[in-house]
Amino acid sequence: MKRRQPAVFASDPVGHDVEVPRANEPDVVNQRGRLLAGVGRPGQFGDPAALRIALDVVVNNAAVNPKGASLGSYRRDEVAAVFGANTIGPLLMGQAMLPLLLRGERPRLVNISTQVGSFTWNTGGKSPLYAASKAALNMFTRSMAREAVGVVVIAVHPGWVQTDMGGASAPLSPSTSVKDLRALIDRLQPSDTGQFFNHDGQHHPW
Repeated sequence: MKRRQPAVFASDPVGHDVEVPRANEPDVVNQRGRLLAGVGRPGQFGDPAALRIALDVVVNNAAVNPKGASLGSYRRDEVAAVFGANTIGPLLMGQAMLPLLLRGERPRLVNISTQVGSFTWNTGGKSPLYAASKAALNMFTRSMAREAVGVVVIAVHPGWVQTDMGGASAPLSPSTSVKDLRALIDRLQPSDTGQFFNHDGQHHPW
């Protein structure tokens, strides 16, 4: 029998949120600790299939946007760090969680992207490192949707939100964005896989 539990969000070592079971039973709690301790640390994760849990939703939420990065000032380490957090981290997280998602009843993998990563929206190329890393995440989303058969995989723009990155002048409060995202995630269907959405559920142009 599948062991399924209510879920919570927790952060892995590179700042993503992963939904993992909430439970008081020692074996499930210990599995949750192993799950979080190993993600992002090669060789320490072990075999995900050995964990006796199932996931219905994984949310990859990463945002690193260095200020002032532009042509003439790029450094290899800075570029690698941005792509590591915004692109490679979500890719590896999705890969690691796939066996657990495939056990879920309605498996959904949600990559938090941004309108800045849209070629249609960001015609001026603003925030180049951030934009490029999220555009790459969008393409990985399309690829993962094709390869992760049985899992609904989407990218979503959470809106311009009043966070440290978005600033106080942003029109959306975090609670409003989260409410919208939860509603979107809840109503996802298999036909939605590989799509890019706005936080309000509307399709976002690539």
